Amino acid sequence: REAAERYRWRKPVCIHTPLLTGLKGPVEDTGSIFDEDKKVSLMIGSKMSKSIPGSSILIHDEPEEVKMKLRNAFCPPRETRGNPVMEIVKYIIMPERGEINIPRPQKYGGETVFTDYELLENEYRNGRIHPLDLKNGAAEELVKLLENVRRHFKENPKLLEMMKNMDVTR
Repeated sequence: REAAERYRWRKPVCIHTPLLTGLKGPVEDTGSIFDEDKKVSLMIGSKMSKSIPGSSILIHDEPEEVKMKLRNAFCPPRETRGNPVMEIVKYIIMPERGEINIPRPQKYGGETVFTDYELLENEYRNGRIHPLDLKNGAAEELVKLLENVRRHFKENPKLLEMMKNMDVTR
C-alpha cells in the first residue's frame, strides 16, 4: 500500500482474515518452512487449501458435499483451539448468521440455538456439546449460507466452470 503512491497507483484494498485450519486438522511438520516462527509456519501449513483435497469447503460445493466434508472434519471433543469446525463457526457462521442451531436428540438436551460464540465455546469445552452435533449444526448453517452462491452459479454456469479451472497454487 505504501509503494502505491510512489508509483502513482491506486492503493489496493486489503482484507485480512485469520487463516482457517484445514478440515483435516493441524498438521505436524510438513517439512516446508513458511515463517521463521515454527508455530506460525505450522499454522500456515495446516490452513485450508484448495490444493489439498478434503481440507476445505469450496463455495460451490453441493450441500451433501459440505455435510460430508464437515462430518469427516477433525473436531476433537472439548478442544476449541486448532479445531476447524469451531473456527468455521467463529469466523464465518456467527458473523454472517448471528447464531448457530445445534440439533441434538432430546435425551442430550434437544435442539439449542447459540447467539453468543463464547457461550458455545464454553459449552463445547465442557463437553456439553458432542462433536458430531457441532459438525451437523455447522454443516446446516454453511449450506444455508452458500445457497445464494449455488443459485448464482446455476444461473451462470460459465462462471462456475471458469472458477473450477483456476490454477491450484501448490
